[in-house]
Amino acid sequence: MDKDRKPIGLTSVSVTKDVSVICVASLPKESTSTDPIVQVDWNEEGEHKTYNVHVNKVDPESATDLEMFAFLSYQGHIGNKIPGAINNWSAYKSLKESEMPYASIAAATGQLVFVESKVNAKRLVNTVYGWMSRIANQDAKMQAHWCECLLDMFKDAKGNKR
Repeated sequence: MDKDRKPIGLTSVSVTKDVSVICVASLPKESTSTDPIVQVDWNEEGEHKTYNVHVNKVDPESATDLEMFAFLSYQGHIGNKIPGAINNWSAYKSLKESEMPYASIAAATGQLVFVESKVNAKRLVNTVYGWMSRIANQDAKMQAHWCECLLDMFKDAKGNKR
């Protein structure tokens, strides 16, 4: 990793049934507060892959997991953190898996799903909130609160009124 970049997030993505790669979200030196850029990169079989995500262009109503990982890592970096969650991405991923289990996706397509498949994250989180908020269980209440926090973060994202 370039020494001029500041790591702000970490996750893993399946590339085969038995292999996952570690993905790092970083702020490159060209990232600014008015045009935040998050670079997401990993090494796969000796090949280095880097994706640049302009945070202000991420639309939670049509975003890949890679874009949401960058967006949510940046939100945590600037202080928008979900209470009780490991980090924003892990909270979102947990909620997403409760609604759209990754178990139904072949592990070999995990990376393809991460990079290319668009999801309406706003609708997904609203759906999970709808049923999670009706469960009289402390864990469900916490996850319903995670939904509220994520929806607040989405308000300032592309395509949403400020």
